[in-house]
Amino acid sequence: MSSPGSASLTEKTDSVMIRFDLREKLIPFSLLQISNNFREMQPGDEMEILAGDCPIQAAIFKDVMRILPKSDYELLSQNDFTGDEPVKRLRLKKKEPKANI
Repeated sequence: MSSPGSASLTEKTDSVMIRFDLREKLIPFSLLQISNNFREMQPGDEMEILAGDCPIQAAIFKDVMRILPKSDYELLSQNDFTGDEPVKRLRLKKKEPKANI
């Protein structure tokens, strides 16, 4: 896929990157997949979620951040790319679990 806009959609990192391209998917099932995959991720792994520009898909980012525990992820970026097909991108990184004292 050529990257829309001037920035690259995928950047190389040393950690594992899980990508969800939701531009042509049913959102409720996608939220379940995202939640399940996030639970299985290791600390330091990253998740990238791509969505289209329609209001329903654009709202997916709020839903994702609502269903994932805030203490479990770091928001790396949230970008909009323009081009032939507008794309919204959310990148999250799984944090180390906090030790129970």
